[in-house]
Amino acid sequence: MKRVFGFAFQTVLQELTSNPDPDWAEKLVGAKDSQGSATLNVAASLAIADFLYLMQQELEATGLSAKDLSQFAPSLKKFIQSPPIQATLGHVFTPNPLEIDPYLFAGTWDSLELLPLPDEFNWEEVAKAYLEKGKDIAYGREFVERLGKPKNANGLTLDQLKDQVFGQHWYYESWRGVFRAIAAMLEPAAVGEIIDYLIHLDNQGNSMNLFVAADCLGQVSDTTTIQASACQLLTKLKNLTEKRELDEKIMMRMQAITKIATVWHHDPETIDWLKAIAESDLYDSIRMAAVDELARIGKDDPATIQWLKKLAKAESFEITRPSAVRGLANHCSTDRELLMMLTNLARSDSYWLVREAAIQEIARVWPAEPETIAILQASASLDHDSDVRIAALAELARGWPNDPQTFLILQKSASADEDADVRIAALAELARGWSAEQKTLQVLTDRADSDPDTDVRIAALEELASGWCDRPDTLVCLKNKASSDPDWRVRIAALKILARGWFDDPDTLNLLKHSINADAVSDVRIASLRSLVLGWFESSETVALLKKRIKTDENWDVRVVALQELATGWFEDPDTLEILKSCATRDDNWAVRLAAAQELAKGWRDVPEILDILKKVATVDEDSFVRQATLQQIAKGWFAESNLWDFLRDRALNDPFQRPEDGSINPRQTALEILLEQYSAHPDLLALLRERSQHDPDEKLRSFAQKQLAQLKVNK
Repeated sequence: MKRVFGFAFQTVLQELTSNPDPDWAEKLVGAKDSQGSATLNVAASLAIADFLYLMQQELEATGLSAKDLSQFAPSLKKFIQSPPIQATLGHVFTPNPLEIDPYLFAGTWDSLELLPLPDEFNWEEVAKAYLEKGKDIAYGREFVERLGKPKNANGLTLDQLKDQVFGQHWYYESWRGVFRAIAAMLEPAAVGEIIDYLIHLDNQGNSMNLFVAADCLGQVSDTTTIQASACQLLTKLKNLTEKRELDEKIMMRMQAITKIATVWHHDPETIDWLKAIAESDLYDSIRMAAVDELARIGKDDPATIQWLKKLAKAESFEITRPSAVRGLANHCSTDRELLMMLTNLARSDSYWLVREAAIQEIARVWPAEPETIAILQASASLDHDSDVRIAALAELARGWPNDPQTFLILQKSASADEDADVRIAALAELARGWSAEQKTLQVLTDRADSDPDTDVRIAALEELASGWCDRPDTLVCLKNKASSDPDWRVRIAALKILARGWFDDPDTLNLLKHSINADAVSDVRIASLRSLVLGWFESSETVALLKKRIKTDENWDVRVVALQELATGWFEDPDTLEILKSCATRDDNWAVRLAAAQELAKGWRDVPEILDILKKVATVDEDSFVRQATLQQIAKGWFAESNLWDFLRDRALNDPFQRPEDGSINPRQTALEILLEQYSAHPDLLALLRERSQHDPDEKLRSFAQKQLAQLKVNK
């Protein structure tokens, strides 16, 4: 098998697959290959490799370093050699395997008394992922075994494999594992033909075909005979990265960087190309992706490490420097010189993103270093950028919750930091990690009461309601904020919290009613109305308040919300229809009239008088947008009416719309569009179009009518 870059257990794989037992693969896969042992051995090797790689990923997810991973190699070898595990790994090659038992994995590991796994290790994730990967290998092997067989034996030619398998499924992510398995089992020349086929596919602007081709090339151990195909693929992938502006393909362009670095990592020119990309004027995300890949594939190259260190400290190429910092920390954790460099960057670099990356990586990679906590404390309190202070607070709360200074720094930041976002972040950390501390409650209450920033007061209220809902002073604070906070957004937040968490408190309903009737801000009245409907739907006071707001509220947006809620929830109330009819024809605001007309069309279509009311609105309403929108409602709900042609024709001829005072939407054109759609065969349609194309006062409508006439002639 081809050596996979970044695979920590390559040696284990080689030892397991260099088995002196000639039937080792058959025992794992459980079926003899009728054409020889080649695909059988590859399938078994792929299965073991995938399992080992999944183990590596799960161990890395627990925070283990490369040095830590290497300690598990002997245990993994012994684990996979055990008969129960071989049988379980081979289960994916049986017909329709449904599951892999994670408890068998865990139990066998324990019974063999292997190196203890981290507490966070998740066997269920490994088992679930291995099942899917194993199915891909088994399915890919089925296609390869069909190659060269007679047609009557379900055989496939290579051309059919390209057309029917790759050609029909290259776009689907779920097929990528199958494609890789097929490529691993084929001869290089056949893979070269598949790559050529994929390169020349019409991808309609999607470059997934190139990524599939790169995956296939990555499975070939010796590419000597397919160098032309490999070079052509590399050129196309490089071309995909050359973009200086953000566009909809940015994720694909970044993926191209990763594919090139992964498949061509052994090529000395790849490092130089990635450096050139990182130092270019291409789009930021592309340059950052190049730096990420340089750190990944160049971690064992001293020259690349020095280049990354130089980049991390450089004043130019600013946007890529944080990527260099993170890449170095990820792959060079034993480098003491790197720790010193990151410490200096964290303390004094001029670019905040570099300082943020440095403190986060120091906290993650070197938590046991004596200076780490001091660096974080200084950054949390003194850094002049709010994002860096927030990052430092988060690292302190996560990694040093038991240090007394962490709690003190969070208190101070929550109360006194000049930036509202920092105060919010500190409040969240206090509420999450120090909820049992009385001082946390004091800080939250103080910020809810007196913080000068609206968002901080809201955040404090949310934290109080979430963690201290059983405290009487929490309820008192919420009531005070709901009724008297100077900012309407805080009042809304407090009212919503009360309605959600204290709906059975009598004062909550009273506060909502008071806000609906008396708050000076319409947004507060709207929010209170919605909370009232949601929580007190059955109360007779609710419908009475809705009706009152519809009739008396001075703000049109409140009247709109009230009538919509009334129409939705109190459809059968005898007053609802009369209120909507009145609003549709008499309200002094166009948005209220339109909302009422739309509710009538939606809910009372079967009432005989509604069509006449809507026709009246579409004819005499003073607002052209209301007339136009009402025409659309009529066309949607009453298209089967026999006399609708005459009404729409009248509107196409006589609506009083004028530009520019009536805006840009012409009801006459809307009426004409409806007639064209619903009465295309009407004998008078052509005459109406000719009349409008010559005599309508609106130039745009005349042009529209002329185009429709021309189109009708073409279709004939």
